[in-house]
Amino acid sequence: MWRYVFTDFLEYVSESLAQEGTGSEDVNSNSNNNSHNGISDRDSGGGREEVKYEDENDFEEEEEEEEEVEGKDVDERKSTYYSEDDEELLEGWSAIPDIILEDILSLLSPKYRHQCSMVCRRWYRYFYSARVWEAFTLNDRSFTRKKFNLYLGYQHESDPRKVQLCLARVGSFFKSIIIPPIKDYFNLYEFLRVLGYFLNFFDNYPMPHLKTFHFTFHCEFWEHSGVSIHGTGGDILDKMKKVIGSMKNMKEIHLANLMLDMKDASDFIDPIYKVSGDSLQTLSLVNCTNDVFPFPMIAQMSALQKLVISSNNIDDESVLLFAGTQLTEIQIVEDHLTPSSIPISPATWSFLLEMIPYIRVVLRTLGRLRRDMMQQPGAPVYSVIHENPRSQLRPAVAMQIADLYHKNLELFAQLKLPRVHGSRSFTERIDSNLLMMVKSCPKLHTLIIKERLSTASLLLLVHEAKNLKKLYVRKNALLRKYDWPRLPEWSDSFYKWLKRTSYDINSLEDYISEVLDYRWHPLTDKQFKLLSLM
Repeated sequence: MWRYVFTDFLEYVSESLAQEGTGSEDVNSNSNNNSHNGISDRDSGGGREEVKYEDENDFEEEEEEEEEVEGKDVDERKSTYYSEDDEELLEGWSAIPDIILEDILSLLSPKYRHQCSMVCRRWYRYFYSARVWEAFTLNDRSFTRKKFNLYLGYQHESDPRKVQLCLARVGSFFKSIIIPPIKDYFNLYEFLRVLGYFLNFFDNYPMPHLKTFHFTFHCEFWEHSGVSIHGTGGDILDKMKKVIGSMKNMKEIHLANLMLDMKDASDFIDPIYKVSGDSLQTLSLVNCTNDVFPFPMIAQMSALQKLVISSNNIDDESVLLFAGTQLTEIQIVEDHLTPSSIPISPATWSFLLEMIPYIRVVLRTLGRLRRDMMQQPGAPVYSVIHENPRSQLRPAVAMQIADLYHKNLELFAQLKLPRVHGSRSFTERIDSNLLMMVKSCPKLHTLIIKERLSTASLLLLVHEAKNLKKLYVRKNALLRKYDWPRLPEWSDSFYKWLKRTSYDINSLEDYISEVLDYRWHPLTDKQFKLLSLM
């Protein structure tokens, strides 16, 4: 199809050139006649330098005639080269509402957004819409160009000019900047360098809408000898601190996997406190140091409401200082990169509760953590979240949760699919441990389980959890069987109902739906993977 369009275009150009050639000959002949009469082109008005119209309406009418002619040509070409289905498709794209078009463009990378902007004027106009650029995410190949290396072949190297153009044209629309783990340290350094210069170049702050900054350093590299860990430092750390120190009135800052040495961590919080100490509401520091190193300066941020921090970056002194802040939630995070540390003393948590009675503590495990979660005795723990494919509810862990957090626990979640299939044996499953924990925590209202359960255990959980409102289990991990021994407190009718309903999936779903007050179904693995609490 494009071959015919190109041929038609060449014919159109040749005809236009031919018409221009004949027009020029007529002008030359007229000019010669005028010269013989002693009248110049400028005097007679027949030259091509000035064209005057007696009435503006004449000019508008000529323009309308040209547009009608061009419109007819376009329609004729459409009917020649496009089928009816193609025209319906084009009309459908042109009928997309503006807000949906902006949402579609916002899901694309900057490269593909730029390509879409060259489709038509309407898409070009919405390319510069503020909603499209609210969230900016840097990728490995963002603002790069291919360059040939004699030993490595073609490499994607950062182009500072592209970064400069992007920031100059749409940087003022940014509300959040997200930098995920990037393997190429040079490209990361170049982006931070240009961003730092951009923030400091203008007299007026160039990003007035920017309120969120996420930065996750790629510290793990898989090699033949195993996994090697590289911490942030040197030029990348200097540029990152310069960028953070240039951002004004930030609301959220998330920094992860920096793995700083002690000498670099000593003044790490200073840029955040100097610029956003009075406005910052959410601060996340996950694996910012490679050893135990608390940050007591966090307590000086007067507007801070939510703190996400690794267990090795918080101690008793820091928690005592939090008593003078506006904190409402503290999330203590652990993963396979977090160094081992000691828990906060119960006396410290008790003092914090006296000063801030509404404080809530959340315990989370991430990544590939193999050890059990570090418990916090005396802490007001409201949620226990395992975002770890290797996590299992061992009997000792279930006993600790039921004993330490039975007064406040409201949510227990196991997210992400397990790495291995659990045992089908009743003695090796978590059924009895989970039921014991549910009985001990009367405020529990949300339960997310990824491990194997029997249908009988599921019925008992729903029956015993009086305040349960949300329940999520995997369909592939649900065993349709009754394997519980009969307990003394069960009546004959309850025992028969439990045994009968355990083998009838429809009756089981109807009973759980009636208790939870919404239509309940077990989730497929694809649906379970999409679950998120944050």
